[in-house]
Amino acid sequence: MLLLKLTLIPTLLYALSLVARYRGPALAGWLAGLPIVAGPILWLLAHEQGKAFAAVAAMQAIAAIAASEVFNLIYARTAARQHWPPALAAALCGWLLAALLLQQFRPSLTLALGVAALSVGGNYYCLPRPPRRQLDNASHDRLWLRMLAAAVLTLGVSTAAQQLGAGWSGVLAVFPLLGAVMAVSMQQAHGAAAVQTLLRGMLLGRFSFAAFCLTLVLLLPRLDSNIAFLLASVLAAALAPE
Repeated sequence: MLLLKLTLIPTLLYALSLVARYRGPALAGWLAGLPIVAGPILWLLAHEQGKAFAAVAAMQAIAAIAASEVFNLIYARTAARQHWPPALAAALCGWLLAALLLQQFRPSLTLALGVAALSVGGNYYCLPRPPRRQLDNASHDRLWLRMLAAAVLTLGVSTAAQQLGAGWSGVLAVFPLLGAVMAVSMQQAHGAAAVQTLLRGMLLGRFSFAAFCLTLVLLLPRLDSNIAFLLASVLAAALAPE
């Protein structure tokens, strides 16, 4: 299990970096919006903390889409005027404030779905729409740092889950790790327009993400956890845009 925590999500991050390099930021952004980080974290929580814990975390993860979209909006807007350090700092502060606000509300599936829908719909109109252009191959310098950050997050959330509780575990499962590391590298290599394309692409993946988590909320109390995760993955894949 420890080996899985340290290798699975960093490997997925490496694959996303290859997609961004060879297929462009829009496709990489869409894939980053899928539950490729939260899914493994929730699976680990289900096996280590129990199905009920993971179901609550999955519900909170739906609401936490809003915090990630706050991060994306602030980064996209700030990157147009600033280099990546102030853009990242501002976006992380926005994410933290949104995450803290979400913890003040009593967990509710209806509330979680409503907050997520409002945030995705709002960013559809608020995120900048840069012109499409062909990108040069992005450098893989410091890729090992991104993979290390992914491993640390996975290990940290799953290890601290019992102290954090299901609410914070669900929010941290949607921490914008992929968005942050890919946005920084994209801005360094290609500028703000490429970052904005990446972050707009993530909007399309949110529907599959929400469907994945919603399926877990509904099925984990009733089915074996592996079957619930399999069905959630199938539904998420079926809703992925062509």
